[in-house]
Amino acid sequence: MLLKELVFALRQLIAETTGDKPSTGHTYELLSALLGYDSFASLNSQAFIVSLSGCDGNAVENVRLLMGGILDLRRATNRHVSLKASGPPRPIAQVVETFAQQHELVAIPLTGLLELCDGYEPLCDISQ
Repeated sequence: MLLKELVFALRQLIAETTGDKPSTGHTYELLSALLGYDSFASLNSQAFIVSLSGCDGNAVENVRLLMGGILDLRRATNRHVSLKASGPPRPIAQVVETFAQQHELVAIPLTGLLELCDGYEPLCDISQ
């Protein structure tokens, strides 16, 4: 599922659950904050969001702890307040958290992936 499809589904869930529908931009910001980033721009430049849905539960937690961090409800709530978004901050942040848990979303830092590749030769060098 594309990120924009996830955000669309998340906005729909927030509207159904709380009666408030944050803007698309605010939804990206709340999801980014929940995943441990100060803003969507920060997340977008440093990491990417992956759904580990369908993976073994232990694998999901291991990836979240080792590379993706933990879900930060307080940060998402505070981000909602700082954006002056409509609706109750805590309940909306809780919907975002539930959605992220259901879809097993993690933010994988690009530096973590680069470290995993450290020491491996590029494929073009191996084939020669």
